[in-house]
Amino acid sequence: MRRGKLISELDRNAITFEEWQSVNDLSVPKRAHFHRWANDNIEGEPLGTLDFAMVQFSAKPPQPDQFKKPGNAFTVPADSFEKLILHGSPVER
Repeated sequence: MRRGKLISELDRNAITFEEWQSVNDLSVPKRAHFHRWANDNIEGEPLGTLDFAMVQFSAKPPQPDQFKKPGNAFTVPADSFEKLILHGSPVER
């Protein structure tokens, strides 16, 4: 998606929420469009659409083990992320 660009070099886009739905008495997006953002305005036709389907909420919290780091995972320090993505430099595990 980034195609080797720094975040500061990426094209700017805007999201507009066009349709809404009610889920458990909460208003949440149903459809959003992505647009090119230039000159402090939305420009042109939508670049794409995102539909939010089967939205649900649960009062029961998820089990903590859902958030456990897998045994083969490692953490990338924030200051190494750009270098890793752009140059494939190794990161200490």
